[in-house]
Amino acid sequence: MKLERELLGRAFLLSLAAGAVCVVVALAVAGGRAAASAAAGATMVVAFLAVGQVPVAAAARGHRGMAAMLLLLGYLSRVMLLLLALLIVLRGEGLDRLPVGVSVMATAAAWTVGAVWAMVRWRPVLIEPEPGRADEASTGAQHGR
Repeated sequence: MKLERELLGRAFLLSLAAGAVCVVVALAVAGGRAAASAAAGATMVVAFLAVGQVPVAAAARGHRGMAAMLLLLGYLSRVMLLLLALLIVLRGEGLDRLPVGVSVMATAAAWTVGAVWAMVRWRPVLIEPEPGRADEASTGAQHGR
């Protein structure tokens, strides 16, 4: 769990901040309906990307077979749900298209920037054996010790 927070915490926080900025700007420029539209767009993106990290975390823990299946099924189902949500939002009368679109783009871009930033700065702890012990272990195995 710590690894996921370390790698995705910044992406999650940046995307929430971008979504909040979109909501505030939409509220100031066009009112409550635009702010609700921006909030809907940001919520869809954050949910889509955050839920997608569950199988990635499983793969990182070593459950590769299950993770591959979860990645494929999860991604397909998330895309279908996101498309359905977008159709409902864009065809409905309750939300404005422009704030939804801007919010989706800004939130997704913020997530990507945060994820790239975390990956570039991530320094995993590597434990290397001491040089003398590695040589002893390999020669001991060869000589039947």
